[in-house]
Amino acid sequence: MNIRNHIRQAIVDGLDAHVTQRYGQAGAIFHDENEFIPFDDLNFNSEYGYFRISLLPDIERDCTNENPDTLHLGKDYSEDWKPLIWADGGGNLAMIGDPWNAADLYQALHAYLFGGSLDAEKISENDPAWDYMKRIDWAIDEYREYIPGAKRRTRDRVGNTIRAAATRGAIRGAVQDDIGNWKFRPATFRGWLVKTARETRGRKQQIQ
Repeated sequence: MNIRNHIRQAIVDGLDAHVTQRYGQAGAIFHDENEFIPFDDLNFNSEYGYFRISLLPDIERDCTNENPDTLHLGKDYSEDWKPLIWADGGGNLAMIGDPWNAADLYQALHAYLFGGSLDAEKISENDPAWDYMKRIDWAIDEYREYIPGAKRRTRDRVGNTIRAAATRGAIRGAVQDDIGNWKFRPATFRGWLVKTARETRGRKQQIQ
């Protein structure tokens, strides 16, 4: 087990510590001694508990210390573009882009880690700029696939139905970008579809 996962589980189980960073290094602070130990110098032994590798290099280590985050080159992009891609320890991917994008990101991260520099603007989970936000064409396809009888309606009519629901706040997380285009979070949009489908079936049963 990686030391990061080991100590995070220990904290959940009641260890008086928390994961943080200092001087650009990720690690953990143990509250009993107010001691910060970076992950590359921290390990665990069933007899000794958590310890510094640099102080006790001969102690048997129960955990690994490698950084689980890795960088990769992309493939299958247009015109042989091979962007840098970040894979975190949980298997999630994020596009970085060209090497100069990585350099700009490094400077921004350095400014934060060593100077606490952050832009004053906060970003919402529902910001339409997130790459997982879906456009109205996607929403129309989902609606026509899931809602009974919706395939008999035109795409324009379905789109108007979705926009009306988004405008009145029925679709949680639906937002408009700067030019008025609606965007939707897949999970919450599908939750609205489930509710809408039930209501549609209920109305049909009442009519019968």
